[in-house]
Amino acid sequence: MQPFPTIYRHLKISKIKIILGSVLLLSLFSNAQDKANYNTLRKLCDGPIFTTCEVMPYLTNGSDAYADTLTKYLSTRNKVVASGKATLLLSILATGEIKFIEVESSTIADIHDLINAIGTISNQWTAGTQNKYLVCCYRRLNIDITENKIKVTVPKRL
Repeated sequence: MQPFPTIYRHLKISKIKIILGSVLLLSLFSNAQDKANYNTLRKLCDGPIFTTCEVMPYLTNGSDAYADTLTKYLSTRNKVVASGKATLLLSILATGEIKFIEVESSTIADIHDLINAIGTISNQWTAGTQNKYLVCCYRRLNIDITENKIKVTVPKRL
């Protein structure tokens, strides 16, 4: 027979409450950050942020040139990104500048260097248009890295 069985039971319940509370707080903070990003984007755009528009934002010089620029940027800074795949959601302003980058999925071990590179060379995008006006828009970017070779694809639809 265990001494003080009620204390052990109470400690187990307390641990569970702490774990559940931590998970809840983490989810609240991530939702708060998403809402803060959205509100900031709304202020910068003076209007809606489009998920689909007549002409979606596109890479001005194409995917291959963008991949080469990413590779050169990372190599000049002696950064090596591990092999893997990533899907990123970019918030592109009406100026063509990338404001926020969200990781939707990734098998790349340390993706931070890649995200910093994408954010730094954000002048490679042409903004989307709706009714002949430049608009803020979300755009998905797929990146596949194998043996230090970067392949970039921009899906037609968000």
